[in-house]
Amino acid sequence: MSNRKDCTEYNSNDIGPLGTKIQTIIVSSDDFIVYIDDLGDIYYYTTSAYKGFIKEFGSVQSRITHYESIANMQFNKAEAYQFKIGLAEAYARAIDDRNFNYANDILALTVKRMEANGSEKLKHSYILAAFRSTLFIILFIVAMIIFKCSILSVIDQDNYDIIEAALFGGVGAFIFATLRLNQYPAEISILEKYHKVDGRMRIAYGIMSGLVVAIAFKAKVAFSFLSKDDEIKNFGIIFLGILSGASDLIIPNLIKHIEKKV
Repeated sequence: MSNRKDCTEYNSNDIGPLGTKIQTIIVSSDDFIVYIDDLGDIYYYTTSAYKGFIKEFGSVQSRITHYESIANMQFNKAEAYQFKIGLAEAYARAIDDRNFNYANDILALTVKRMEANGSEKLKHSYILAAFRSTLFIILFIVAMIIFKCSILSVIDQDNYDIIEAALFGGVGAFIFATLRLNQYPAEISILEKYHKVDGRMRIAYGIMSGLVVAIAFKAKVAFSFLSKDDEIKNFGIIFLGILSGASDLIIPNLIKHIEKKV
């Protein structure tokens, strides 16, 4: 820790009063300094001569610390730095101006910008994870078509159709996940890896939905109107697979339909 008495004596690349190297000074005066160090962390320091922290300072500090941790979690160092400038500025307004409203306004604007950017980033991660899973499914479908004769020597046509419909359920899930991407609740306080898991699970749900609907179709429990014509039947089960993967309502409605028959 430095023995300097005047905080205005600090410059960029100096070792700051808290022992870390200063990268950017946000504000400094005789008895306080707010800065970002070379690791991207936000610091404030006040000398014993500084008096008069605003009563809401604890609230401002808690929010800054919270969103600083989110910036570190969701963005790379260069991206996070742009938001930390705003967070540090909120410290400056609370300490220098002693004005909670100024600090709160700056903090609110920074958080809004962080949430907008973070949400788009997480939506991208979500849909990219879903796309990668769907790409694998498409390759599997292509392989099934190419080696259909070989596969039918092992399993019968009904089981082949069920597997095919289940895979198309995954494709349907991706199509509608893309169309509904703006509605996806990308929460920046949740780690990116969990949003990726969400994307993969959406495709998995589509596969399971396609499987259930295909079995119901083959068992003539539902959608029997599609089985009257062989040509319609072949494409109908693929259509049902895609539709079941896309919709969140088909499986619950199918369960209700079966319950009424029991």
